[in-house]
Amino acid sequence: FASIYGGEDYDARLEPEGWTRADFDDTGWGRAAAATPPEGRLQVETDHPLRVMETLRPRSVRRTGPGVFLYDFGQNASGIVRLCVRGESGRTVTLTPAELVTADGRPNQKASGEPYRWTYTLRGGSDESWAPRFTYYGFRHVQVEGAVPEGEAGPAELPRIVSLDMQHTRSSAPEVGRFETSFALFERIHRLIRWAIRSNLASVVTDCPHREKLGWLEQTWLMGEAVHFDHDLFGLYRKQVGDILDAQAPDGLVPSIAPEYVTFEGGFRDSPEWGSAGVVLPWLLYRWHGDRETLARAWPAMTRYVDYLGRKAE
Repeated sequence: FASIYGGEDYDARLEPEGWTRADFDDTGWGRAAAATPPEGRLQVETDHPLRVMETLRPRSVRRTGPGVFLYDFGQNASGIVRLCVRGESGRTVTLTPAELVTADGRPNQKASGEPYRWTYTLRGGSDESWAPRFTYYGFRHVQVEGAVPEGEAGPAELPRIVSLDMQHTRSSAPEVGRFETSFALFERIHRLIRWAIRSNLASVVTDCPHREKLGWLEQTWLMGEAVHFDHDLFGLYRKQVGDILDAQAPDGLVPSIAPEYVTFEGGFRDSPEWGSAGVVLPWLLYRWHGDRETLARAWPAMTRYVDYLGRKAE
């Protein structure tokens, strides 16, 4: 099971040995089922891909209950975990990430979307290593159930965690700027802002890396100047303009998110401070990069949106 909003469950017992190799014998496999393909036109990726950009080791590990341990990685960021574990076949390890913890050390996902977790069922034998592949979350802490950290006391039948790392995933856009100061408060503020920016650079510019993961358009221009001082986002922002052009309605409306994976009601779909990104972003790309091509491509959509606003204005 895999869900960008719910997490991932993986049963290593079901994985055929060597199935990813070209010489694997798949004569016993059934045929693939035909499915309705997505609409739209497939295009080559023009932006830097998402990658694991940093690996964080746990700062502390503490027992919070019988067979329950809390890992603290010391930094709130977008990402996944990489688990290395050893134990009996069929044992399941449950990993619950969270930005915050309760007073008794339990994961608190109330503000970040719940329930979200990863589970791994062991193949058995030697050390096994696994990381989720189709999801991510914003977190600092990870609660572990069903396994005991190596060196800790616990029931002999439970698997032993050899290691558990946090892997920070984001756009691999190169960094192009640096800020340094001897004023400690500014340095801390800048470090906080950089982690927030990096944790929201995905295939779209998100506003949080957990409960929504949607391409809300307001922050693309509100934070546009700031993020361009830090990273080379030319490809990402050209792609974001393309998403806006695809999402624009026939009457000129630019919705608050692009791509528009869900239609919001009650004023959240039609809001000028979000939709205006359809006009502002092409202009900013021209200002930042001299990009006339995107400006020309977006011009008809820009004028349609301004006309749309004119018809709505009082």
